[in-house]
Amino acid sequence: MLDIKFLTLLLIALPILSSIIAGFSPIFKLKRSYVHIISILLMLFCFFVATDLMFIATNINTKNNIFLFNWMTSGSFSFDIGFLIDRLSVSMLLVVSFISLMVHIYSVAYMKSDSKDYRFFAYISGFTAAMILLILANNFLLLFFAWEFVGLFSYLLIGYWFSKEYAVYASLKAFIVNRIADTFFIIAIAFILYYFHSLQYDIVFNKVFSVSHQNVNLFDHSFSVVSVICLLLFIGAMGKSAQMPFHIWLPDSMAGPTPISALIHAATMVTAGVYLLARCSYLFEYSDSILNFILIIGATTALFCGLLAIVTDDIKKVIAYSTLSQLGYMVAASGVSAYNIAIFHLFTHACFKALLFLAAGAIIVAQNGEKNINKMSSSLYKKMPITYICFVIGLLALIAIPPFSGFYSKDSILLAIRESRLHAAFYADICLFLGVAVTACYSIRLLLKVFHNNIKTDYQIQGDIKLMLLPLILLALAAIFSGILLVKPLVYAKSNFFAKSILILSSYHNSLISMRHNFNSILYMSLEYFTSYTVIFTIIGIVVAYILVYKKYNYCTNSFLVKTLYKQYGFDYLTKNISKNILKLSNFLFRSIDIKILDKFMIDGGANIITKFSKIISRIHSGFLDRYILFIVLGVIMLAIILYIK
Repeated sequence: MLDIKFLTLLLIALPILSSIIAGFSPIFKLKRSYVHIISILLMLFCFFVATDLMFIATNINTKNNIFLFNWMTSGSFSFDIGFLIDRLSVSMLLVVSFISLMVHIYSVAYMKSDSKDYRFFAYISGFTAAMILLILANNFLLLFFAWEFVGLFSYLLIGYWFSKEYAVYASLKAFIVNRIADTFFIIAIAFILYYFHSLQYDIVFNKVFSVSHQNVNLFDHSFSVVSVICLLLFIGAMGKSAQMPFHIWLPDSMAGPTPISALIHAATMVTAGVYLLARCSYLFEYSDSILNFILIIGATTALFCGLLAIVTDDIKKVIAYSTLSQLGYMVAASGVSAYNIAIFHLFTHACFKALLFLAAGAIIVAQNGEKNINKMSSSLYKKMPITYICFVIGLLALIAIPPFSGFYSKDSILLAIRESRLHAAFYADICLFLGVAVTACYSIRLLLKVFHNNIKTDYQIQGDIKLMLLPLILLALAAIFSGILLVKPLVYAKSNFFAKSILILSSYHNSLISMRHNFNSILYMSLEYFTSYTVIFTIIGIVVAYILVYKKYNYCTNSFLVKTLYKQYGFDYLTKNISKNILKLSNFLFRSIDIKILDKFMIDGGANIITKFSKIISRIHSGFLDRYILFIVLGVIMLAIILYIK
């Protein structure tokens, strides 16, 4: 067995090496094909290393803190750089490396027309390295550095086509929104350092109980220190996982190449927030108020972002809003302390959502860049049968139809929330069950609009999509079998798979769900689905989608609800107006205070006064002796008068 430290360093080194080789390939004068082969091979090795670490962590089931070096010492504080290997981290590593490998293979065909795609491969490999570093960090300092590197690479990837104004706008929007949330993350780390005197996970988590009794005074009110830290951490997670109201950046990020949507917005970057919640469960479990808040935000995002997909006609944006909705399910699960189920849904979602994004990319390439689902070629399912089958598999997993993977994870989330005793559980239960109908509605609408369009055209398949089929097939297999294979060990096993990585203190208990399901037969769980309320909501969503597409039901565009949906609840309008007013205020302050007061009266004004005074004084120095004598006499007279008055 290879050394864990060596494997961990190798895991990070491989994508970094891939990024360097791809980025400097013009200097090395490497052919494009060599860059593609090297990048794919290095990511394949990365996946193998992650798999090896998974087997090691599963068998050992202990936390392995790997110390690398001391970065800085300040007084009594020591900032060390190291890695944490446990079941939670290696499970995430396996998903990230697998999805990244699929995206690398897919991108060779998708970026075929881009002669400078070496930059693209450098970015996605660098992003993978940053995400791996984020997962492996064993302290909040390294976590934050990796967190920011992930944001940087996402900015570069979203704005990859920087010649397009919309892509530049989208990348800047994503960057700014995430930086706003990251500000709260920094403050949370400052609180942790101040109250725990360390940033190491193990030290912080071991001190939580003692610190949980301390309060901090903010705005003339006393709050629990742990609650304040948890709130700040969660706001930071909301930015990465695009929870309302920080969701506004993700739909616009579809301006980037489609493989980026699969990598960043399905399986890695947006799930970093969910991973943070699970990793910091030792903190969140000591604050029921924040858990209620997390549950409300997650449930609200799951329902209301799903509704936006119903009125969206861009194929990638429909899937993007679906991602927002499913992230809401994960966050809601974390809110009821079902962190293991949230991670389980993260795994299944990564497979079927990456599948949907990559299938959408193949469709866009085949349609010569067309993204509007109302303009797709007729009978597309006949022209792209493999892509069609894979797309249907992804949608069935998304809708949570058994035995596809999404069913097992989403059904477990619904059950966990139903059993929760949190005050917000009732609200979340309503939102998530309605979300089931909404998911079915926009998914079936998307399928019918894209593959069963009644528009008669002679449009032919434009691109060669054969090279894109391998990742689609592999992801389709994962979307079918991952739920069946993982549901028992991750959710319903007698001992929690993440027991030494995640702390659960509140009302959610695995034993309650274990009593509900008889795992002598997986079929039992599927049969139970067809007798539950979930199937009713799914059928309602399918019927509504059929009416909207085939009955050609026109939206009441003048209605308040539809207007609100088209305007995305006004969040974009609100943020744009806020930014405009801030710009106006800054311009006013700049012009009024800086230019008119500071510059004109103080800086330039002082210089002007001295200049004018010097000009007056210079006139006195005329060079005529009689004038000098006159000034001397006048001066003596004035001095005498002053002395006489005193």
